[in-house]
Amino acid sequence: MAPGSRKGRKTRRRASLGRLLVYVSASALTAGVAVFLYMVWSMTSLTPPPYEEIHPIPSELNDQITRINAAVYESVYRERIPERDVLFLSVEPRQERGNEWEFTEILIRFSDPGRIRDFEKSISGNFASLGKEVQHRNVRAAGGDSIIDLFVLGYFTHRIRLAGAERQRSAKSAGSVLVSIIIDDVGYDLKLARSFMDLGVPLALSVISTAPHASVISRMAREKGCELMLHLPMEPKNYPRVNPGPGAILAKMNDETILATMEEHVKRVPGIRGVNNHMGSRLTELEGKLAVVFNDLKRRNLFYVDSRTTPRSVAVSLGRKTGVAVGTRGIFLDNHLSESAMKFQVERLLGIAGNTGGVIAIGHPHKETLKCLKDSLERIKKMGEIVPVSEFLLRRGGEQNKPGSDAILP
Repeated sequence: MAPGSRKGRKTRRRASLGRLLVYVSASALTAGVAVFLYMVWSMTSLTPPPYEEIHPIPSELNDQITRINAAVYESVYRERIPERDVLFLSVEPRQERGNEWEFTEILIRFSDPGRIRDFEKSISGNFASLGKEVQHRNVRAAGGDSIIDLFVLGYFTHRIRLAGAERQRSAKSAGSVLVSIIIDDVGYDLKLARSFMDLGVPLALSVISTAPHASVISRMAREKGCELMLHLPMEPKNYPRVNPGPGAILAKMNDETILATMEEHVKRVPGIRGVNNHMGSRLTELEGKLAVVFNDLKRRNLFYVDSRTTPRSVAVSLGRKTGVAVGTRGIFLDNHLSESAMKFQVERLLGIAGNTGGVIAIGHPHKETLKCLKDSLERIKKMGEIVPVSEFLLRRGGEQNKPGSDAILP
C-alpha cells in the first residue's frame, strides 16, 4: 500500500475524531444547560419569594431613617398641616462608607408664618426623642424661613425647610406630569391581582413567571388592557442566604445559560412589553452579565425598568450602549405597610413627580397597598396623568439628561 494512502486515512480519521469531539462538546453543553434549567424550573414553588431588597445592605442607618420619616409624618398630621403644603423637593440615592440610603429634602409651607417657630420647636422635640443616633441642626434662613438638617450616625439624611405660604415650588404643570405604577411579584394571589386590575387606571403588572397563577393573570391583564411585564429574578448581594427564588439570573452563569433562562421566562409570560428586576443588587452591578440580558431585550424589543436595589446599578449606562429603553424606579410605595408610612411614600411620589415631571412607582400585591392606591389615585390624577410604563418611557425620552429623570431612551 502506498504511504500516501495510509497518511490520507490517518488524516481523515483525525478529522472525523475532531468533528466527533466538537459534537460531543456541543451536546454536553446543551445537555448541561438543559439539566440546569430542569433543576431550576422544577423548583417552582407555591410560596412567594421575599419582596424587593429595599436596602440590599440592612443597616441601623436605614432603620433610623424610617423612624425619622414616621416622626415627620406624625408631626405634620398632629399640627393639621394640609397635604398640599408638604412638598418633597428631592429624593436621591446616596452612598458613603459602605452605607446606602435615600436623602430627602422636604418643604413645609405655613399660611401663618408665625407658626413656623412653634412647629420647629415641636418637630425638633420629636427628633430629640429618637435617641443619640439622630442629630439635628437648626439654621435660620433669609426671610424668616427655618432649615432643619438631620444626621443619622453622622450621615446627612434629611433637610426640612419651613417657609411661609408664599414660597412656591418650581413644579411642572399638571398636564406635563407623568406617573407610572408597577405592581411587582404578581402571580400568587389571583383575587388580589384582579382587584388591582379593577382600579381603572393603566397599572403595569410585573409577573413572576414561576408563580402558580402567572399564566391566568397574564391573560387577564391583556384582556383588561393592563401592561404586562416580566419580574425577572436576579442575584442579590448575600446570595444564597438571600434567595431570589427559582429561575434567577446568577453571576456564575455563562451566556448560554442566561439566554436559555430568559427564553423560559418569556415563554411563561406571553405578551410582555418589558422587564424589571426582582432583587438583583449584585447582578445589576455586573455589566458583562447584565449586557447578555440587555442584548436579549433589544432583540425582543422590550424595555427595562431598574428597580434600583443598588445605587451602583449599571442599567442606565448599559441601556445607552445597547439601545434598550431604560426607566428607573423612583419610589417604593410599600417599604412598610403601616398606613402612615404608605401615606408618607405617596407624598414623596407627588413631590418627586411635581418637581421632575414624572416618576415610576413600584408597589407589591398587598391589601394595604391596594387600599393606599384606592385612597390616593384621585390626588395623583389631579396632579398629572397615570400612563403605562411604555408610554412613560416614550414621552419622557427627551428628559434623560435632566436631574431626577426616570426615563432613559437611547
